[in-house]
Amino acid sequence: MLTDTARQLDQWTTDVLRETARTGGLDARHRFADNRSKLSAQLAGSRVSGSATAITATQRSNVHLHQRNDAVLLAYDSTRTDLAGMMSQVSLDKQGGGITRFNASAWYLTPGFEINDLGFRTRRDETGGSLWFALRPTKPFGIFLRGQLNVNAHGAAKTGGLMIGNGGTMNANGQFVNFWNAYSGVGMNKRGRHLFRPRRPRRSGPPSPASPQAWAGVDGDSRKAMTPGIDLFGGRRTDGLGRDWDVGVCGNVRFGAQLHGSIRFGYGRNIDDQQWIGNFTDGGVTSYTFARLYQSTSSITMRFDYTITPRLSVESYLQPFVSTGAYTNWRAVADGRAEDVTLRFPSYTTRGEPDGFRFGQLRTNNVVRWEYHPGSVLFFVWSQGRDTNAGDPSERGVQPGFDALLRERPRNVFLVKASYWLGR
Repeated sequence: MLTDTARQLDQWTTDVLRETARTGGLDARHRFADNRSKLSAQLAGSRVSGSATAITATQRSNVHLHQRNDAVLLAYDSTRTDLAGMMSQVSLDKQGGGITRFNASAWYLTPGFEINDLGFRTRRDETGGSLWFALRPTKPFGIFLRGQLNVNAHGAAKTGGLMIGNGGTMNANGQFVNFWNAYSGVGMNKRGRHLFRPRRPRRSGPPSPASPQAWAGVDGDSRKAMTPGIDLFGGRRTDGLGRDWDVGVCGNVRFGAQLHGSIRFGYGRNIDDQQWIGNFTDGGVTSYTFARLYQSTSSITMRFDYTITPRLSVESYLQPFVSTGAYTNWRAVADGRAEDVTLRFPSYTTRGEPDGFRFGQLRTNNVVRWEYHPGSVLFFVWSQGRDTNAGDPSERGVQPGFDALLRERPRNVFLVKASYWLGR
């Protein structure tokens, strides 16, 4: 595949848009071992050009961040008028035969790889690999009609050698002989020397501690008119400075083949020791500040589907949620590479204590689909949104937040979309 973008720019756009952007790529796949295994590979290159201001913006964007002081292979240069790069990836899969499945992948992206004029890519300047292995019995066993156990591991680093993350998980899922379903898993993730993003200092910090996680869930027999379910998640940092958990209880209701509805109640807690607060300039010096966040989030998610006739149906989605947060231990970055957290983040006392928050949001989408002629469809859509920051974050319970949300004036959007099939 080859793509080419060529823009005729003027005085208002020459410093905003890239003038040319060209990419070329090869994609190959080969099946072997009676089609049970597959080898695949990708190779691509890119080159963008334009004014020095436009290419400077490209280098400083969240995709590239060449202005970081630890950028190794392609340093930031405000006089550049072009940027080039490449990417490659290879994967080996075992997709059939026996009870085992397997995948191994490796990839490499150079710092200058840029395809966002006619494509989409959020990562570059990265090399890494992953492994995945699964056991999947082909016949019922014990109390299970079916099941699978899989393990995986992954790791990634900047092309200059800076580790940015690694980890692994073990997952199990299955269906019991009574047609209930269950899943569970454990994992460990460890970020490498994290990169402070554009609203934070452009330098890397010390490695973050490992974060063990666990999750599980159970769903009832989907053949029944009513199906209960519960899902759980929890994780924490090994240094004890951060943890989060979430629990959800749900139910599905089915009335015949035409009417189906579901509801889920969710509640979660999150403690983040390095939540970005803001950048503040005092006496000509900019401070990049963080704090310890204590956050609670409550949500309700409802879905409704009604097939009135094969050509007429109604779908509805509604989700209100309220999230409250309080901050302590306000700090500013001093030495992003320091291993000692007190040297890395000394206290920031210039502006007192950061305010907490109580944020609520409601989103609903409702769609009527009418196929008035074979292949020709009318959609009637009503969408409503509400947002509020009302309420005292120190108030206990979620009721005050939901009350403020329902009092908020809504924003409504009505949309009609029509299509007509010309062929016969």
